[in-house]
Amino acid sequence: MHLTLRHPVRPIEIDGQLVAEALGLELETFRTLMEHEKIDVLCERGTGSDAGRYRATFYHQDRRARFLYDGAWLRE
Repeated sequence: MHLTLRHPVRPIEIDGQLVAEALGLELETFRTLMEHEKIDVLCERGTGSDAGRYRATFYHQDRRARFLYDGAWLRE
């Protein structure tokens, strides 16, 4: 499962399995929660010296998973 984060310049994809694991969820549970909009996502675009980098944060209940993109996704 790949998630596409909407961005005004270009879409950015992240592997849903990475996010599910970071949130402590099974992939199927994560997929269902995403479909029902039970997981919030914040995507930020870097500026200045961080231009070209992105940060995606996924929230579910009291859990948070944050990833940085600089050509590849890295967990923060």
